[in-house]
Amino acid sequence: MRNNSALTLILEMQKLCKGYLKADDYLEALSLFLAVGAASPTTLKETGKLIDDPKTCQEYFFSELKRLSLTVPNKPWETGRIAGVPGPVLAMLARVVSGSSASIPELAEATRRYYVKNYLRRSEPDLTLQKYLQALIGNLEGKSLLDSHCGLALKTELFSPALLVLNEPDPTLSRISHRLLIAQGIDVIFCNQDYLLAACLPEGKSTNRDHSNLETHALQLKELFDIVIVEPPTRPLLQQDQLEILAAKFPFLTAPPSELPSTASTSLWIQQTLRQLNDKGSAYIIVSNGWLSRGGYDATIRTALINHAYVDSIIALEDDVNSKENRSILVLKKQVKDSNEIVFLNEASALNRALESVVINEETGDLFENIESKPTDPNRVIISADNILLNQDLNDRSANLLAQHYLPSIEQTATYNDDKRNEAAILAQAEKRAQKAQLALKNLIAKYQP
Repeated sequence: MRNNSALTLILEMQKLCKGYLKADDYLEALSLFLAVGAASPTTLKETGKLIDDPKTCQEYFFSELKRLSLTVPNKPWETGRIAGVPGPVLAMLARVVSGSSASIPELAEATRRYYVKNYLRRSEPDLTLQKYLQALIGNLEGKSLLDSHCGLALKTELFSPALLVLNEPDPTLSRISHRLLIAQGIDVIFCNQDYLLAACLPEGKSTNRDHSNLETHALQLKELFDIVIVEPPTRPLLQQDQLEILAAKFPFLTAPPSELPSTASTSLWIQQTLRQLNDKGSAYIIVSNGWLSRGGYDATIRTALINHAYVDSIIALEDDVNSKENRSILVLKKQVKDSNEIVFLNEASALNRALESVVINEETGDLFENIESKPTDPNRVIISADNILLNQDLNDRSANLLAQHYLPSIEQTATYNDDKRNEAAILAQAEKRAQKAQLALKNLIAKYQP
């Protein structure tokens, strides 16, 4: 393929950067050249002509980046680590990119795949989860998508949305992703706002929500997105200054009865996510299993979500997608349902099932369309909201949405694993006692043997 041969040529240029750029820094620089090639092809051609005048080459290229930052604002035109790359290397890179037989979008896609495979450095469970999320959200043509902290920035094979907004916390990944998307001609907004504090800011004044307004206010505007996927970060407790701002200005679905607790971060993320969905929107929120069953303010929010019939389903994720802690996907839908019922799913081996077994209706985007309902199927049960709200214990763990309480398959697996662990522990203890007894016997024999 042309893009493979072109990428081979570009990677050969990496040798010229030895001593100036590390391998992954080189790919960041390459993404910049690809973005510049898409936004201003003349810049690359003129840079390539200056190969015999290193100083002028550097001055010209960096001045063009400054010009682009003014004419095409809110894009990642900063030089970063390539500021120290010698002029001849800049010129050679410009020549290869502008003179390649492959198109800029083809080069960008080839670079993306190479970066994901060799330098992304994300754990296998995280990559599995990203692939699974892509299968869940399905066909995005004509839809608006917000991805916050879920890492789909570099995984765009299924993306053709009308509006793509990415809130990626990793600055390097943000720059590379954004530049490659520019090179592919995909219109995307990258946000660098705090997800919670952005909700406290006044909504943009524009009534038509033009693109320039979205660049600044994408996380502040309400009822904007068809699909939102988020993973609230595992963060320390909310600090006092944050609590004061949030308590005074956050647009609560349900405000806390007294002071806002410092542990409310995940519950606030969920409310902000719900607020950003349009009236037919869907949200896929990766939450810890602890949030699904905790009492206090978390239970208050779960109760409110259930009472408003926003909770569509809970997908229990197993070990192949849990690199840090046990997690589940909370699926919220704004569209009014005929009955207030919640689906609980156990997605075992998510990587395999994501592409083979998960059924997505291309017209409605409904995950569960055409899946035969089997009352005895241990991997899928439907529980009425009333039954969930009545299933309360004396420890204030109301509105428990933990799938383990409703899916026999998970309970059996957990019990089996616990039994195996207990059995292994008993055997280990017995082995230690046997070794100790053998040592004692050996010492006795040595002491009394004539």
